[in-house]
Amino acid sequence: MPALEAKNGDALFESNAIAYYVANDQLRGKTALEQAQVVQWLSFSDNELLPSVLGWVFPTLNIIDVPKPQAERSRQDLQRALDVLNNVLLSKTYLVGERITLADIVVACSLLPAYQFVS
Repeated sequence: MPALEAKNGDALFESNAIAYYVANDQLRGKTALEQAQVVQWLSFSDNELLPSVLGWVFPTLNIIDVPKPQAERSRQDLQRALDVLNNVLLSKTYLVGERITLADIVVACSLLPAYQFVS
């Protein structure tokens, strides 16, 4: 399992934990509320976006064999998640605050395979 050794010698694993650790204050969020919102979007990305993206992309690329209804359900789940993002971004430029944060980066990276392979 890939890991990052922290300054005190402890190992960090999981991409979001490592990203949060190496990020500066701007990327993590400036206030406690913004930091919680960043974590919220990281969780949304891991739990809502990524499973739907991969559940749609992998069958399209023949990486896994799943019944068409299951792949279609993933596509529909992704559409619902994209609707959530669209509604949030109708009134602002970034998911958290007034500048780019880890939330924007992680969400964009989670969506990338859908745009690369099936959009």
